[in-house]
Amino acid sequence: MKIKIDYSLCQDPTNCLACLRVCPLGVFLRAPVENPGDPGKRPMGYKIVPLYDKICNGCGECVKVCPKGAIKISK
Repeated sequence: MKIKIDYSLCQDPTNCLACLRVCPLGVFLRAPVENPGDPGKRPMGYKIVPLYDKICNGCGECVKVCPKGAIKISK
């Protein structure tokens, strides 16, 4: 499966994380937008990454729960 996230719609995933909670296979990861360069500093922000999209079974639960409609799945 191919998972596409529209980052113009998913701008503040830290306050949501619905897709992470609902995915039965753990496809998604919350990753730093950019490396702060110093391990002691917090990242400037985060984004949701479909890191394991190759194991996605296409159930569509992430699409259903995304409050912004930012997730699309295709074959």
